[in-house]
Amino acid sequence: MPENTLWGIHAGRHAEADPLFLRENRIAIGWGEIGDLTKLRSTREAFKDEVARFWSKDKPQTTINWASQLYRFVHEMKIGDLVAYPSKIDHYIHLGRIEGNYEFVSTPNHMYENRRPVVWLAAHPRKQFSKGALYEIGSSLTLFRIKR
Repeated sequence: MPENTLWGIHAGRHAEADPLFLRENRIAIGWGEIGDLTKLRSTREAFKDEVARFWSKDKPQTTINWASQLYRFVHEMKIGDLVAYPSKIDHYIHLGRIEGNYEFVSTPNHMYENRRPVVWLAAHPRKQFSKGALYEIGSSLTLFRIKR
């Protein structure tokens, strides 16, 4: 039986999406100005082109980074994959399972419009994790794959 991928996700620099994550059982990422990502061709290049169209003044590496996160959220995350969310609000690591496909939910301020439903399975204090695990989950990226 294939193993499920473990993803890490952050809820914004100041945990702005924490209520969406934990109260509404959704994980989400930004870049909502682009709109519904299912309208893009399902290639990394199409995502890169669209990010560059909206944020043309950013460095090429930033464009690639952002496009990769969006692409992974839509096309690489799968129902059944696991997700780890280190909350800055309650200082717990929340562990969940992806329960549905990508959704685009339009909001007036374009905040966290790219979403996926999740069921939270457990929450553990940070002190229960090794320094190495905390380092990996402390990625500067919004969405990332946890390998160890």
